[in-house]
Amino acid sequence: MAANGNTGSGSAQGQAIFYAQPRRNYAGHYPAGEANLECYTPRQMKSLYPSGAYEKVGEYAPGKGGGPAGVLRSGAAELPLSRYGAHSRVTHREKGWVAVGADSFAALLTNVLVPRALIAALVLVLIAGGVLLAPGVAGPPGTAAVDLEEGAVPWQGVQNQDTGGTQEGIAIPGYKSITVGAGRTNVQVNFQNPEGNPCYFRISLRLDDGTVLYQSKMIRPGMALYDIALTKPLRTGEYGATVRYETFSLSDLSPMNGADVRITLIAR
Repeated sequence: MAANGNTGSGSAQGQAIFYAQPRRNYAGHYPAGEANLECYTPRQMKSLYPSGAYEKVGEYAPGKGGGPAGVLRSGAAELPLSRYGAHSRVTHREKGWVAVGADSFAALLTNVLVPRALIAALVLVLIAGGVLLAPGVAGPPGTAAVDLEEGAVPWQGVQNQDTGGTQEGIAIPGYKSITVGAGRTNVQVNFQNPEGNPCYFRISLRLDDGTVLYQSKMIRPGMALYDIALTKPLRTGEYGATVRYETFSLSDLSPMNGADVRITLIAR
C-alpha cells in the first residue's frame, strides 16, 4: 500500500490514512464540506460485487468527530472514519462507496432520520385524512415510471454510428467480440446509448443457448456502461453470443425497433 499520493493507505501518528482512488466509472457524488467526492452508488456496488466480497475499511458520517478506523483523504479533504457498522441504518443510509484499494472501500453515509420522520408524519396525515396512496402510480396521467440503470455513466469514448439495420434515427453500436476473464463475473464492456437517440436502451448479453448473462435497466441517451456483472462465470473458450438492444420511447416507454448484434464471447 502506498503511504502518499492519492491512492492506497498509510498512517500518521498511529492513525490509518486511506487515500481515495479515482475511478472513471464512478456514478455518484458525495458532498462533504467543501469537497465533492466521486463514488460508486450502492447499486453499482451490488452489480460489481453481487456476493458482497469486498473489504469495508470504515464509514464516514457527517458531523461525527473522531476516526477510530482512520482517515479518508481526498485531495485536501480529510474525513474521519468510524468502524464499518458503527452507525445505525435506522438513522443513516449508505449513499456511496469510495475505492481505497483494489477491492477495499470506505462507505459514505447520509443522515436520513429527519427525512424519514417527515415521511412518517406525512403518512399519518394522509391516513388521518382518509387518503390512500395507490401502488404503482408514478406521476401525472400520461407519464411512466422509468427504472434507470444506476451503473450508467456519461459516454467517454468514440460513438459507433452503425445502425445495425434498425429504424432510421436510432444508432446501435456494433461489436465483433467481447473478451471476459475466465471464471470471473466482473466484466469491462463498452455498452452505450449514443447521444441523440430518441429512446431508452435496455441492453442484454445472451449466449446462443438462451442463457442471459446480463441485462441492464433503462439507459438514457448519451450514457454508457463500462463495468457489468455476469450472472455466472464462463470457462475458457469461445462462445456464440448476442448483444440485444431493446428500445423504448422517451415519452411513454412504448417499445420501438431494437436490434440483435451477433458477437463472439471470448473467455480467457
